[in-house]
Amino acid sequence: MGVYLVGAGPGAEGLITVRGLELLKQADVIIYDHLVSPTLLHYTRSDAELIYVGKQAGSHTLPQAEINALMLEKGRLAANSGGIVVRLKGGDPFLFGRGGEEMDALLQAGLDVEIVPGVSAAWAASAYAGIPLTHRGLASSVALITGQAGRGNAEPDWERLGRGADTLVVFMGMARLQEICRCLLASGLPASRPAALVEWGTLGRQRKLVDTLGSIAAAAAAADFSAPALLIVGEVAALGRTASWFEKKPLFNRTIAVTRSAAQAAEFSCLLQDLGAMPLELPVLTIKPHPPDAFSDAVLQRLGDYAWLVFTSANGVKYFWELLAARGLDSRQLGTVRVAAIGPGTAAALQERYIQPDFVPSVYVAEELASGLGEQLRNTGEKAEPVLILRGGLARPALEEGLRSFGIAVETLNLYDTLLPAEAAYASGLQELLAALHNNRLDAITFCSSSAVDNFFRLLAPEALAGKELCLACIGPITAERLKKYGLTCTVQADEYTLPGLAKALVAYFSSLSGGGCR
Repeated sequence: MGVYLVGAGPGAEGLITVRGLELLKQADVIIYDHLVSPTLLHYTRSDAELIYVGKQAGSHTLPQAEINALMLEKGRLAANSGGIVVRLKGGDPFLFGRGGEEMDALLQAGLDVEIVPGVSAAWAASAYAGIPLTHRGLASSVALITGQAGRGNAEPDWERLGRGADTLVVFMGMARLQEICRCLLASGLPASRPAALVEWGTLGRQRKLVDTLGSIAAAAAAADFSAPALLIVGEVAALGRTASWFEKKPLFNRTIAVTRSAAQAAEFSCLLQDLGAMPLELPVLTIKPHPPDAFSDAVLQRLGDYAWLVFTSANGVKYFWELLAARGLDSRQLGTVRVAAIGPGTAAALQERYIQPDFVPSVYVAEELASGLGEQLRNTGEKAEPVLILRGGLARPALEEGLRSFGIAVETLNLYDTLLPAEAAYASGLQELLAALHNNRLDAITFCSSSAVDNFFRLLAPEALAGKELCLACIGPITAERLKKYGLTCTVQADEYTLPGLAKALVAYFSSLSGGGCR
């Protein structure tokens, strides 16, 4: 218990350490920086306090002294309550991250501190750019340098650095790039020495520029490179011209909007990131448990009377088991009742609770579930016993109607409600999406349900998409059909109505465009 200075890594979500992620999941308070991946915050507890203190060049949400005071305030409260405060810092907290100053402030206040190292941008961004910092025959030493002078940073001894290491890695140097290159040339390095810039390293928006020390500043200005970026100087930098593994990912440099609820966006966002995309999360849904009532209590007490329990979503599984637990019940209440799931995601949620579904349709829509289960019940003569459908409040009536067409008695229990979130939940995502639309940097908008389509267009008029070269991607035909209500046509529909199926459809679509997956 206490305060933990945790390195979040250089940007890509998967580069946080196991220890860092473990603490993030436990923390009561998270104080986080500008370059921390937003998707990491999905792993925090729903009741955790999230405090943004991001600092960018020329724009500080909080000065460092106030960040220190905030850590002390939260740290003292945690010390009294046995809580955990995580100070989440981009990269590694002790490498040009002012982690040493923050540690000193906490220790001087008598607070317990643990330092959790992080993957530095020096080795992460260079690796993603295909530039090894050391290489047999090319480089056996590396110097890490801050490009910021003033504000407590002494001017680096460029002459000694130029002679003292085979590879130089300069952080935070974009504002002084021309001056830094001039100083290195003055130290005796040749103008022909290979040099590279890596902008937004490890993220789908990463850019790489490989040139020479004598001309890279002019080339960077012409290509409009800006912070955050690393400057790498040394013979190894030339290897970046041919080693481009990251840029070859199929969705590299594609900005794709994810409209799932904030609680469920992480799975799809991570999948897109693994394919090189930049997920833009706009949570247009929030899922709330439906208040229990006398009917739900009666249903739980007679679960054994049903022939089948039919789950239409993973959310239904989640809230059904929460309802059981709230009444002091568990899976034993199901007895010998059989269980159906609408698709593999719902089936997986059941399997996590050690329930193996007895039926999953081959096509993951309500009509197919009704048809397949109806045939099975008719063949086994089970129509006399009712079927219980466990669903959300906005579910279509197709499943109930389909089963009743077989003469099957059906009861329905609404377990959760799908709502538009509070403005605070979607405001930043909407602003980011509007900016991407304005700058023609948005490549696709994904929809995983009809309610996501409806709520999206409650926030944004369909006319806002007019004239934009956008891919509108839907998880299945029902969702695609809902787009027509707004005068729009689905561009991409998943063949398999799952998140991996939707990602696969996006890869196929963008790969079919001229130039492949990259812009």
